[in-house]
This record gives sequence, C-alpha cells and structure tokens, in this order.
Amino acid sequence: MREALSVAAVQAEETGGLGRPGRPVNKRSPFFIGMMAAAGVAVTYGVVELVIRARSVLVLIGLALFIAIGPDPVVEWLTRRRVPRWAAVVIILLAALAIVAALVLAAIPPLVAQTKLLAAQFPQYVQILEATTPTWAGSTPAFMCSSS
Repeated sequence: MREALSVAAVQAEETGGLGRPGRPVNKRSPFFIGMMAAAGVAVTYGVVELVIRARSVLVLIGLALFIAIGPDPVVEWLTRRRVPRWAAVVIILLAALAIVAALVLAAIPPLVAQTKLLAAQFPQYVQILEATTPTWAGSTPAFMCSSS
C-alpha cells in the first residue's frame, strides 16, 4: 500500500497532480456529436424554463424601461428650450396622469349605461336561459348519485 502511495505521489509531482493527458477527443465521433446535441437541448430547455418562470419579472423590467426611456426625447426637447430637467420630468408625468384621467373619465359614462341596461334586462336573460336549457341539465345525472 505504501509503495502504491509513493508511486502515486511521484506521478502527481511529475504531472502537476492531474495525471498524464489522454488522447484528444475526436470531435467527429458520433458520441461527441450526440453529447454536444444533448447539451444544446438541455441548455435551450433551461433557458426556456428560465424565461417562462421569470416572465412576470421580465414584463415589469420591460415596462420600467419603456417608462424610463419613452419620455426621454420630450424631456430632452424641453431641456433644450431652457426648462430644467426636473421640471420637464414633472411636466411629462402630469401630462401622462392627465391623459390617464381623461381616459378613465371617458370610460365611466358608457360603463354606467351598460350596467344599467344589463340590470334592467337581467330578468329577461334569466327567462331566456331557463327556456333554452333542457330539463335534464337541472337534474343530477345518475353517475353522480352516490348509492350507499
């Protein structure tokens, strides 16, 4: 046993501890091509899984980039007109909030009108549904009944 350890120690000193290098791998061998293909499939699968799992975070990052970079040309235009940068940013934010508020205010009256119309016509919808639904749909099917 000591003899084998001393031989191994001598060999480790000669080769730097990693042993003698073997023959180079033939990159045209079917084994090598198969292993590289399998590694490519595994990496692709991992990247797709990563993107799927991080989808919500990536959407938030994209939205943040859009919000940060989108108004920059207008801010630059305002700063060239001697408006301080902070004021240009505030002007852009106020304009964006005004647009969102206008869209919400424009959507409220039709939404209220449609809700009132639905509430007024709801009994008719229920009658139509009851008239067109077969009678067997209201009963419990035999296979769902438990026989104790």
